[in-house]
Amino acid sequence: MFKINKNNLKLTRIKLGLTKAEVSRLANISHNTLSRIEKGEHSPNPATIGKIAKALNIEIEKLIDIQD
Repeated sequence: MFKINKNNLKLTRIKLGLTKAEVSRLANISHNTLSRIEKGEHSPNPATIGKIAKALNIEIEKLIDIQD
């Protein structure tokens, strides 16, 4: 089982100089969804995590925490 690491997501986005609006557009998800993910209010499915990783041009592993 894995879960998105909201801190890694936000830090990566900021480090790349991207806004939530830009990442949500690149990932083809709503701005509200991305905002809720970053706040820890929403747990995205694997497909959405993949879209976000692709939008940020990083490997999925950099966005997730593996849990037992």
